[in-house]
Amino acid sequence: MINFDKFPFINGKIQLRIISKNSEQLLNTIWKREIKVTDVIRENLYSMCLMINSENFKEIKKICDETNSEVSVIKMGKLIKFIYNLKVYFTLSIGIGVSIGIIMFLSMFIWRIDIEGDKHMSPYEIRQAIKDLGVHKGMLKFKIDTDKLEEEIVANNKNLLWSKVRVQGSTLQIEVIESFKPPVIEVDSSLGDIVADKDGEIVRVYTQSGTSVVKAGDIVKKGDILIGGYQGKEGNVYEVAPIGDVIAKTFMEFEEIIELEGTKNVNTKNMIDEYYINIFGKKLYIKKYKDEFENYEKISYDGKFIKKNIYYEVDKVSYTLSPDNVKKSLVDHYTKYVKQNLKQSDSIAGVIVKDEIVDNKLKFKISFVIEEKIGVKVSKAQDDQELQKITNESQNVENIQ
Repeated sequence: MINFDKFPFINGKIQLRIISKNSEQLLNTIWKREIKVTDVIRENLYSMCLMINSENFKEIKKICDETNSEVSVIKMGKLIKFIYNLKVYFTLSIGIGVSIGIIMFLSMFIWRIDIEGDKHMSPYEIRQAIKDLGVHKGMLKFKIDTDKLEEEIVANNKNLLWSKVRVQGSTLQIEVIESFKPPVIEVDSSLGDIVADKDGEIVRVYTQSGTSVVKAGDIVKKGDILIGGYQGKEGNVYEVAPIGDVIAKTFMEFEEIIELEGTKNVNTKNMIDEYYINIFGKKLYIKKYKDEFENYEKISYDGKFIKKNIYYEVDKVSYTLSPDNVKKSLVDHYTKYVKQNLKQSDSIAGVIVKDEIVDNKLKFKISFVIEEKIGVKVSKAQDDQELQKITNESQNVENIQ
């Protein structure tokens, strides 16, 4: 409610609405106290509108309180309204100004520290290191010399190679890179051969040591030698550890037969629980299912003592599938599956799709051409064992004959 006593220098007109159970008595009281009232308009039995001078508003409010009446301002002079709004805006401006001041003051401090490190050094260790240097949450931002802090972080920790410190808002961002020795790559120096671990068509051969016995375009079977563990020419051949990669085209195939028309079970969301106890191989039912559903699906849960079956009601619904949609869905499904199971060095070189409709069934076959490494190292001891096995099998055949 507006307190018009705040504006004693303005004697403006204001229009009031008064709701009272006894409006006649209210008006008599106002007149007895010699308050000038004009433009009295009765809206209904309990409500009336009237015009008064703003200087009498406090007295009118007092009379309304004494008679349990309600009063509200529905219209006021432009000057009074302007001064009142000016006061509101002034109060609001002070509140906004104080809020901005508090925000600006708080923004002068560090309230969060974000640390991004490598795998071997945890953020906790870095946090402890900068704490020892006097950097912590709640400190003033201007006290942080980022260039100096970067040097001190690296100087005080021999495991760090480089650090970067930045202040973003109220957040101190620290990024570090660890100094670590490069991993030692162990090279298999054992003698033997590199053989194919699956069938394929050779695409490329990279040989660092040993002699390639295949070339691009050759078809190889699983177990065929790709890179022999030897080097040199005739009369001057010596054994070496074979090192190299052999890239070949291999195939992954999938087949499916899909019914294009038929019926399927659709869950109606109606369900009934069944509980029983298994005693010496016999079921003692606590609550038993009594063939309430014509068609249902059953799911069983084995508890330690009480077993449970859930019966879901299903409806038989006819369906018809579009061959094109089914084919597209299967291609997308198997393409995603193959990509998820490829090694990082492998790639899909091609996709072959074959389909036909026979007796309202879609016969679907998809083949993926994969470029991948197929070479695997077989040591000389394994080669010798395989050779001995073949020799023994040959001797056994000769003895039988």
